[in-house]
Amino acid sequence: MTGFFVLLFFASIISLITSMAKPDLFAKILIHSRKTAGLFFGGLFILSIILIGATSPQSTTDVKGVSESLTPTPTTALAPTTITATSTLTLTPTNTPTPTVYAAPTATPMPIEYYAPTATPTQVPVQQPTTNSQGLSNDNYYTNVDGNQVHSPAYSDTIPAGATAICGDGTYSFSQHRSGTCSHHGGVAQWL
Repeated sequence: MTGFFVLLFFASIISLITSMAKPDLFAKILIHSRKTAGLFFGGLFILSIILIGATSPQSTTDVKGVSESLTPTPTTALAPTTITATSTLTLTPTNTPTPTVYAAPTATPMPIEYYAPTATPTQVPVQQPTTNSQGLSNDNYYTNVDGNQVHSPAYSDTIPAGATAICGDGTYSFSQHRSGTCSHHGGVAQWL
């Protein structure tokens, strides 16, 4: 009987794993979700463990290698109905090695040396944008989606001709389309 419950145990594990991966395989037995499959096959798994424990042969074990089993033996041939139990104690020697104590190496703390910084921080001067002949800080251009050469965003003291927006970083944009205007300059602060 225990063999049947062991078979039930392994079948429930396989079904549980399979139902978690593909719950629709068990739709014929009204299991349509992972939750239902987990409850059903998980319960079957636990039930099989309980049944294996309940049907396994009983033996008592007190000490390592010492087991006691009760076997009924008849006392006389005159009274076959009278049965007394005798216990046999079987001692099984075990080869237990004697523990060997090893001394663990001790860690020697290493001194930690700290060197304080000797250099004093210096301020980096903010570089003011230089202006070209048109009053802009650069002469860079890019090609837009229409294939036109458009001036890249630049700093200026006055609103330059052709500027369409003021970017978040203070540069003027010459973009011909709203999409992507000032995208690497803090976004559009103001449309012109």
